[in-house]
Amino acid sequence: MSEAASSIAPNELGPSYGTSRDPEYAPVAPGGWFLVTDVLAPLGDRYHAAHHRYPGLPYHSLPEVHRRLVAGGGDDAVYHATFRAGLSGALLERLRRAKAVMLAALVLCVTSEPARAQLYIDQQFGVSVSSDIVYTTGAVQFPFSFDKNLELDLYEPTGVGVPALKPGFVFVHGGGFVSGSKTNATVVSLADAYAQRGYVTVSIDYRMVADDPPTPGVTPVDRATNAAIDDAANAVRWMRANAVSYGIDPDRIAIGGHSAGAIVSLGVAYAEHGAMAEVQAVMSLSGAMYGQESLIDAGEAPLIMIHGTDDLIVPYALGLAVQAAALLAPIQIEFHTLSGVDHDVPAQLDSWLVDGVTLAVKIGDFVYQALGLAPAAVPVAGHMGGAALCLILAAVGAAATAKGASLPGSDA
Repeated sequence: MSEAASSIAPNELGPSYGTSRDPEYAPVAPGGWFLVTDVLAPLGDRYHAAHHRYPGLPYHSLPEVHRRLVAGGGDDAVYHATFRAGLSGALLERLRRAKAVMLAALVLCVTSEPARAQLYIDQQFGVSVSSDIVYTTGAVQFPFSFDKNLELDLYEPTGVGVPALKPGFVFVHGGGFVSGSKTNATVVSLADAYAQRGYVTVSIDYRMVADDPPTPGVTPVDRATNAAIDDAANAVRWMRANAVSYGIDPDRIAIGGHSAGAIVSLGVAYAEHGAMAEVQAVMSLSGAMYGQESLIDAGEAPLIMIHGTDDLIVPYALGLAVQAAALLAPIQIEFHTLSGVDHDVPAQLDSWLVDGVTLAVKIGDFVYQALGLAPAAVPVAGHMGGAALCLILAAVGAAATAKGASLPGSDA
C-alpha cells in the first residue's frame, strides 16, 4: 500500500455515501454511478466523481477524490492521482482507455449528429403552392364598371415536423400602383422562403391605376393606393376566415412588401380596418406613408423598415418620417439605413450585413419576436434523439473499457 493510501482513514475527509456493489465503483450523492476519470465534469455544487475502492485504498470523500484527480494537472491528472493512490498499472491503463473511448465517441457524435433546424427561423420544409385563389372582389371602372375578382397564391409548408398551427404572412408586390403582380420575383422569393420556415404565406394581386377603382383620392395614384390598401386588408381578413382550413394562427399574421407593397402594408397596419384586418408585424422595404404618419397609434403592430439613402422613388426622408412617428406613438420599430443604396432594397437582403448577419436574417428574427413565436426546434427529416443516444453509448463504452471488458476491435 502506498504512503498516500495508508495515511488516509475512511471518512476522515468527509461523509461516506455508502458501500459500492462493485469494487471499482461507488455511489455519488444524490444517486448515480461514475468512473473516476478527469473526463467527467463537476455537476452543480458537487464533485460527481465516484468513491472508488482500489486494492488497498479505503473510500474517501468527494473533495479528496477530486483533489487527487487534479493535483497532477494537465493531461496526466489521472496518472498523478492514481500513482498517489497506489493503483496498479493495469488499472491505470484501463482508465486511460476509458478516457480515449469516451473522447472518441463524443467526437463521432458531434461530427455525425445532423444539424437541427429552428422552427420559423430556418428554411427546412418543402412548399406547396396553390395558385389563383379568389380572396375578394373589388369595384373597378375600366374597361367597364364591375366587381373584379382579386386572386392570391398560397404557399404552405410541407414535410416532417410541420406544426398544426402556423403564423401567416401576407406579401404585397411593388410596381408604383401601375404594374406588377403576385408573381413578382421579390414577393415570390419571400413567400417561398417563409413557407420553408413554417409560415403559411400569400402573395396577392390588388387593384391598380389601370383599373380606375371608384375609391377616394385626388389623383389616379391616390385612388389606386386606397383601393390597394382595402384589398390587402381583405387578404388579411381572408387569412383569418380560412384559418382553420389552412392551419393558420389567427393571432399571428404579418404583412409586408417592397415599394408600393410597403406603402400598402403600412396602410393596412396603421389605418382603421377593423379587428379582422389587424396584423401583428409589419415589414417595409423602401416604404412610406406620405403624410399619414399620424395614423400610427401607441401599441400597434411592431415595424421593421429598411430604406436606402439614395432612393429617388420613395425618398429616404419619407422613411425617416415614419420612423419618427413610430417612436413618438410609440410602437416597437427597427430601422435599418442602407447608405448609398437606391430603391432596390430587396437586392441587398442576402448580402448586406448588420451585426454580422444579413438583412434577411434580421427581418426573420424581428417578425419571429413580434409574432411571439415560442422558441422551438424541430428535427431534420425525422431524426430524433441521436445526441442523447450517442452520449449514452459513449458512457457505456468508457465504463466497459475501464472494467476491462472486451470491445469490438480491442485487445483487452
